[in-house]
Amino acid sequence: MEFLDGSSTRVELGGGYTLTAPGVKGTAVAHAGTENATRQGGLEQAEPFLDEAFERLDISEIKVIELDVSVAPVAAAEILETRTMDGSPGMVLEVPDLGPDDEIVVMVIDDGVVTWSYPEDRVNTAETRGGATRKFVIRQPVTSEPTHTTHETRGFIGAIGKRILRVLVYPIADLVLGPGVKFFAHRWESKNRPYTVRTFNRDNYNTKVADSLTGVQWESLTQGRALLFVHGTFSSTHSAFGNLSQETVVALEEKYEGRIFAFDHPTVSVSPDENVRVFVEHATQHLTDKRLDIDIVCHSRGGLVARSLAGEFGNADISQVSVGKTIFVATPNQGTLLANPDHMVAFIDRYTSALDFAPPGPVQVISDILEALLVVVKVIGHAGLVALDGLVAQNPDGELMLRLGQGAPDNSNHYAIAANYEPKGNFAKYIADNAVDKVFDQAPNDIVVPTNGVSLVGSGQFDSSRMLTLAASRGIWHGDYFGQVDVQVAILKWL
Repeated sequence: MEFLDGSSTRVELGGGYTLTAPGVKGTAVAHAGTENATRQGGLEQAEPFLDEAFERLDISEIKVIELDVSVAPVAAAEILETRTMDGSPGMVLEVPDLGPDDEIVVMVIDDGVVTWSYPEDRVNTAETRGGATRKFVIRQPVTSEPTHTTHETRGFIGAIGKRILRVLVYPIADLVLGPGVKFFAHRWESKNRPYTVRTFNRDNYNTKVADSLTGVQWESLTQGRALLFVHGTFSSTHSAFGNLSQETVVALEEKYEGRIFAFDHPTVSVSPDENVRVFVEHATQHLTDKRLDIDIVCHSRGGLVARSLAGEFGNADISQVSVGKTIFVATPNQGTLLANPDHMVAFIDRYTSALDFAPPGPVQVISDILEALLVVVKVIGHAGLVALDGLVAQNPDGELMLRLGQGAPDNSNHYAIAANYEPKGNFAKYIADNAVDKVFDQAPNDIVVPTNGVSLVGSGQFDSSRMLTLAASRGIWHGDYFGQVDVQVAILKWL
């Protein structure tokens, strides 16, 4: 156990690890990695699926640093060298450099708030400790109270009431194969989020379906108007729409006489118009001279796929597909500033923390989303955002949004469901204090997407009869729409 006295003195934690934490007082204990990490009763008390996701993605934990600290006032000069990129007071963690074959990232768990810290540079410390280190500038704790006075409940990803720094390492061999890191993300999604045009009914809407529609099933969809579900970023059909009640799905089956299907697709490594190109390939393979007339319920980025399918991008042969009504749920129809490369780390931080603070849900759903997030964590750590076409597509200043902005579609068949989420507790303090996270310029948002942007398509704002906005007092975030009764009522009413 080492003591932090609030000064800018570098504290040795052993094994080449040091911590410089001006304005932070308390103790720091460095433990060996995996064996002390997330086992029941261990430091973090997180769900085991986090370690399982690490294992699947070849991420190893090499050190766990437990902090029992409080924040005290300190002179500005003391923290000058330890400020984070957004100007917030920070702590500097230095860890031994493992060489050119591995990357290191630090997962910071601060009383339930989960953020990611990437190395700022390699520090040559040969004169003092005989080798090079990686430097991480980490935000100071979001609360001033010592750890043991905080909550005692458990989060999905990190313990509430704990302050933990998890030092993680992963090999970069996979990230430099093929055409850059895009190959890594694409290969992972091809295996774990493959293209599948699947059935969607009362018996399987909340479970994974691996089989694509048969020719007979495609043919049946042309016997009248059909309903298509399209999920959003990091997600899948059963993850995105699994909280719908069975009664709602049954009612939709009756309305569309069983003609309901869904589109599982990669969302990180490829753009929405590429998603549509593959969807059209699936359709034309089975519908040689038949036309597919569909309504769409879409979530998040899935709305951009829907708009591409409706022909708004002007670069896909969709002559066999006619889109009628579209219900946009939390869609970034005007983009989201979190998809700007400058804010992508904030995007991942928000999403990871929101998972931890979200109401309880199926473990498999959270695990699926978390694993996709970890893929992005690895890619950002090695090469930034240049290859992540599926995420960059949501950048308001990106090429895709500029193409969308050139058209002026009639939005009379468009409907929007949005939310204004107000975080509470330590998550709220983190959002308020983090300058990078002020990307929405105080505008209402659901953690990921601006509230007002969901209902702005083509000819302007939808009229009030085609909009549902969930109030901040409801506490509904970007991933929590479809379990809400009024959301399901609106979907049934509008279709």
